[in-house]
Amino acid sequence: IIIVDILPGTQRPYYIKSMGIHNGTFIRSGATTRLAETYMIQELILDGTKGSFDQLPAEGQVVTEEEIEKLCEEMTTYAKRMCRSDSERDKVRPLTRNQLLSWGLLVEKNGELLPSNGFCLLAGKPIPFVQSKIQCAVFKGTTRAVFVDRKEYSGSIQNQIDEAYDFVLRMIRMGAKIEGLYRQDVYEISIGTIREIICNAVCHRSYLEPANVQVALYDDRLEVTSPGMLSYGMSIEKIKEGYSKIRNRGIASAFAYMKIIESWGSGIPRIIQECKEYGLEEPELIDFDGDFRVNIYRKEPIISNVVRESAGEIFGSAGKVPEKCRKVHGSAKKVPESIELVEDGCYMVGQHKKIIEYIVANGFITSKQTEELLCVKQRRARAILNEMVKGNLIKKQGASRSTIYVLNEE
Repeated sequence: IIIVDILPGTQRPYYIKSMGIHNGTFIRSGATTRLAETYMIQELILDGTKGSFDQLPAEGQVVTEEEIEKLCEEMTTYAKRMCRSDSERDKVRPLTRNQLLSWGLLVEKNGELLPSNGFCLLAGKPIPFVQSKIQCAVFKGTTRAVFVDRKEYSGSIQNQIDEAYDFVLRMIRMGAKIEGLYRQDVYEISIGTIREIICNAVCHRSYLEPANVQVALYDDRLEVTSPGMLSYGMSIEKIKEGYSKIRNRGIASAFAYMKIIESWGSGIPRIIQECKEYGLEEPELIDFDGDFRVNIYRKEPIISNVVRESAGEIFGSAGKVPEKCRKVHGSAKKVPESIELVEDGCYMVGQHKKIIEYIVANGFITSKQTEELLCVKQRRARAILNEMVKGNLIKKQGASRSTIYVLNEE
């Protein structure tokens, strides 16, 4: 066997001269060869010149000193918030304009400072013809046929990550494991894995492709789709080994400073390891049709006679809470441990926990307050409350507009 490695040239894109760059540039996708789309050609040009879209001046955009100072302050605050200890927090140096310049997030041209595309994305400033939102959705079953809930997040990309992360946590099952005398909250998927795949999707996506990052939750999996195929020279095998090629250099530097990602390419290997420790299947990595997708498969809970509805499971054996979920006392000053308990595979949906926490803190909740708490529509809020009433977790009091929901002390 003779193996030949051909290194990529620096004058990309290479195309059939007689057909021109737009009609004669072809790419290999899996086992097929197809005509490159316009955004792919632009990426090839940038990659050939060692350029990065996020470091290019944002077309038609200007920046003021106040905007620069504001972004520096916000990123510094974010970095400190992500620290795990006071000593680590004390080591965070305030971000400066010179640092943004060195990352290519500010561009100096003819003695004038201009914002780059990356600066605008981090500051939440819209860029013409660039789609930079995160679309989140919950589907019933294992296909996209039936929507249960959906949400779209805009603004700064770092805040979008936080909101998409919170969306997933609200929708997946949550419980706790008991270690000795202590109880630890546990989600069915590692929270580190959830955050990592969303962060990677935002950081390494192609902002030239006219599409948004999509986070979809199905009955059997969490699916995160990032616009843009793998960077040239990358493969799924290399990613699994920890090899990394940064597509958006300025954003990657900013994310590393804010402790959103690490700069060592350890994300995917860490996700694979965490899934193994959780007893989940190895994540599925798919490079297809100009997009990159990661599937994290959920573990099916061992619950008999449950009523499946929308995003999760509600406890149900003839509509009653299992014995291991003990009584809820209205006089409690915190959410009872039994409500969050996962034992022998029993789970509670994250939305139910949020509602119970709200009732414990405020005495009751209304359907309108539920809408705002869970960021869902009126019909969905009422459906969730009805689930909890049927499961004997809460009780309905009053009628019509004066209806409230309280903890079920029975």
